[in-house]
Amino acid sequence: MILGTRAHDIQADSALDLCRKLKSIGMDTIRFAPHKSFPDLVYSEQAIREIAGIFHENGIHTTVYGAYIDPCTPEGVERFLEQIKYAAILNAGMIATETALKAESGDVSAKYGLLADAFRSFADKAEQLGVDVAVEMVSIHPIATPELMLELLRAVGSERLR
Repeated sequence: MILGTRAHDIQADSALDLCRKLKSIGMDTIRFAPHKSFPDLVYSEQAIREIAGIFHENGIHTTVYGAYIDPCTPEGVERFLEQIKYAAILNAGMIATETALKAESGDVSAKYGLLADAFRSFADKAEQLGVDVAVEMVSIHPIATPELMLELLRAVGSERLR
């Protein structure tokens, strides 16, 4: 049996400490949001490669890489595109995000075009690196209903977006 958890639910000072704690409770797989597990982490390809090596040496597999960004901002899009690369380095089959960082109200159509463009670029980059993109529906975010989610998935039109 394979058991997994959100890595950021385990208090750890380092990747090695996280691995030891995960193993001690019988966990083999994680949903890994690096900035939540290690708030002081300075993102770089080298830092992620080091974490990936420690995970590999200790038998920890990242199934989902969590990247919480605002896909309606240029900074959020740039950050997510970079983190798709990190998900691939960690051999995570999927990178996930939501459609906002905080509660949204009002007209969804104002943000819908930005979201469709952002997720289209995410899917294109993910295709290049062999990673799937998961978009999480949240009731207080722009994509808040199954109907809106289906509309977004159809608009992007990529098998990499789930």
